[in-house]
Amino acid sequence: ISELRTVALEHLEHEEADLEPFLLSHKDNPDLRAMGRQMGREFKLPEAGQFFAWLQDGADADEKAALRNEVPAPVVAMLTRVFGGRYRRTVAPGWR
Repeated sequence: ISELRTVALEHLEHEEADLEPFLLSHKDNPDLRAMGRQMGREFKLPEAGQFFAWLQDGADADEKAALRNEVPAPVVAMLTRVFGGRYRRTVAPGWR
């Protein structure tokens, strides 16, 4: 598990380092925003809740504020608390 965690974190850090600057520089691009909306429609509520719980797991205050800047705070709260419970109970403790 320790080795898997190390490899997964290295992979995710690499992706963040490469993708975040690109996405931030294109965040107002209509095509990118449309893609995000389309992908969001494909999630069912339980999947969306798990995603939002995962997204905020380990996020600092600035990252959470940025999320709430894109998605209304009541929506984030509802998805995370109501539909993200399984992630918070079963997955999140394993990352700590």
